[in-house]
Amino acid sequence: QRFAAAAEMVEYGDTVAGEYQSGVEAPIYFQGQRGEAVTIVMNAVNNAFDTLVRLEGYEGELASNDDNGVDRNSLIPAFMLPRDGIYRIIPSAYSGEGGYRLSLQVSFPQTIAVGDADASTTAQDSLWRFDGQAGQLVAISLEAAESGFDPYLTLFGPDLVQLEVNDDSGWNNNALIVVSLPEDGSYYINTGRPGSNTPYTLRVFEPRPLPFDQPQTSTVVSDTLWAFDGTASQVVNLTISPPLDDMT
Repeated sequence: QRFAAAAEMVEYGDTVAGEYQSGVEAPIYFQGQRGEAVTIVMNAVNNAFDTLVRLEGYEGELASNDDNGVDRNSLIPAFMLPRDGIYRIIPSAYSGEGGYRLSLQVSFPQTIAVGDADASTTAQDSLWRFDGQAGQLVAISLEAAESGFDPYLTLFGPDLVQLEVNDDSGWNNNALIVVSLPEDGSYYINTGRPGSNTPYTLRVFEPRPLPFDQPQTSTVVSDTLWAFDGTASQVVNLTISPPLDDMT
């Protein structure tokens, strides 16, 4: 771990020790590359004031946070940089002033293939990547191993622009995104919630075919997405029923 002074160019893994004075900006700069996921943590020394941190590019403000960290401290987790270039971090405060420590870390996405299911934790792996094609219909589900954890999913396109966000659309308040991919390329999934370290299972899958007049057997856990071919103005009837031996 390297300590750096505010206003110098810092590197991933550095920690900056600074003193925030109300109304005075002391920017911290770093060189980043497109697709890198940066995590910025700002902690007030002895929790003496309520921190606020901003991330900016030449486009202006990209992200900010007040209280996602521990004890009213600030955390910007796994923010994906949109381009190569120099970025700046602005340590500040929602209220008060005093000494602070700010750290900058980088992470890279794990790869998951369509059709796979991978188990991990939100602290170990919060960013994933899969390859898709234009028009491909996929579902992304995040299922927590602990009932007290509320999963949350964000999907980014190949241009790193946010496409979908979901909290509770899955089974038992888990997260589920169903989307038709707009273009060929790599897509990115963020599974993290600030401050959590919960085991989960992430699945990326395509719909199971549903032929006409051919009943299919499954469960709400193994198959949550089905697809069939239809024509304009066609009237269809869909029914879901338990197995006959359960209807007693």
